[in-house]
Amino acid sequence: MPKGCPQPPGRFAGKCASSDLRLGAIVCHTVEVWVEFCSAEDLASLAGLSVCSLHRLFARYVGVGPKWVVRRSRVQEAADRVAREEHVDWVRTALELGYHDQAHFIRDFRAQVGFTPAAYARRCALGRG
Repeated sequence: MPKGCPQPPGRFAGKCASSDLRLGAIVCHTVEVWVEFCSAEDLASLAGLSVCSLHRLFARYVGVGPKWVVRRSRVQEAADRVAREEHVDWVRTALELGYHDQAHFIRDFRAQVGFTPAAYARRCALGRG
């Protein structure tokens, strides 16, 4: 298991009959319950696939690459945190979600949400207000 990548529940413990079944389980687990986020390489290792096989299966069954799914999960988690909290430490949030710096976090957030994290936080605060 790659360092920093959480061990998923027991449903991944054994080898599935097909890589398609493993992929489905990995995607569901990634989107639904991961608090720590991994790279496409980590997901491939977790699924027992090569990175190329993982990309092919994602393209066929999901329509986007694993990197997009991981990035989307990170941004969704950030948006949920912003919506719940009065004050957000942006640097801490970016690092906790696997970003190497705040600039990449802001760029991904704006691209997917349509606002910078700070602008989104202001809108959420007005809604709570």
